[in-house]
Parts: sequence; structure tokens; C-alpha cells
Amino acid sequence: MKLVYGVGINDLPKGACSITVNSRQYLHPFYHKWRSMLARCYSQVVQDAHQTYVGCEVCESWKTLSHFKEWFDSQPQNRHTWQLDKDVLVCGNKVYSPETCLLIPQWLNKFLTNTHDGGCCYYHKRNKKYTTSVNDFHTGKRKHLGYFATEDEAKLEWKKAKLELITSNQATLDDIDKRLFPALVKRYG
Repeated sequence: MKLVYGVGINDLPKGACSITVNSRQYLHPFYHKWRSMLARCYSQVVQDAHQTYVGCEVCESWKTLSHFKEWFDSQPQNRHTWQLDKDVLVCGNKVYSPETCLLIPQWLNKFLTNTHDGGCCYYHKRNKKYTTSVNDFHTGKRKHLGYFATEDEAKLEWKKAKLELITSNQATLDDIDKRLFPALVKRYG
């Protein structure tokens, strides 16, 4: 049996990882997410392009596709097109596992990854001040938060705006997973 990215075992029957729609064949969402997860953790090409995945790994059970599919199938079907996230519940987590992962909508993933080159603010040369912005829930549009004399002031405003958005959208977050709201309050509080 050929391993996927050197570690993954596809133990499902031939043809179980694709679907046919209008005479066209597509990868099943569970297979696409599994393969992408393995690539983030075990592909040098992916890690060279995205340094945030260096040091990431997949738990032993999820290296076998049928185990990952079992977890995936237990998620609400309307979420099968959502994105697999490993560190929304535990900031900085590097392990993909049933305990640490959630399927989250794209707008939430964008909200969480709203940074400028790894930081939440950057220096605006023309104004000689720091600036920052946040992605709004649902729309994904950036909201400019202003210009600040110091980087610390900009970071503080960024965290405050994130926390306000989280608090005002608690019901939406609770509908996704009850663990989300407290995890995000801890992250940005």
C-alpha cells in the first residue's frame, strides 16, 4: 500500500474517495480535507510556502483515512464544506486530532487569521504611525481601526475590536460549537 505523504493510509475501498456530479468526478470533501491536512504536516513544499505549518503533525488515528472519515461523518452535514481548523480551540496548537479540530466557516477562519505578515498591525511610512484593521464577521470585509503612535497602542485596539466582535456574536459562535466563545475570549481577552 502506497502511503500518502509518507504517513497516511488510505484503507477505504477503491472509488470511495470520489463522487460523480453531472458526469464529472470530484474528490469527496472528507478525502480532500484529509489529504490537505497531511500535506500541511508532511509536505516540504507546503511547509516551505507556509512556515506556520512547520512542526505540525497528525494524531496517529487520523493518519488512517477511515478513522478521519468516521470523525468527519459525525459532523453536521451542512458543515462538510467548511474548513478544518486545528488551533481555533487551543491557540498555537500543532496537532490535528478529534479533540483539537473543528470544521469552521470561511468567514470565521478569515477573522482568526486577520494579520499583516504575522502581526496584527504594521507601520504606515507615509503617516509615520502604526495602523491596524479587523475582518468583520460574516462579510469578511476589513474594518480600518485607525492610526496609532505606538505598536502597543495599535495591538491593544486590535485585540479590543476582536473581543467586541466575538462578544457581539456569541450566539453565532455557540451555534458552531459551545467551546468556541470561551476559547476566543481567552485568546483575545
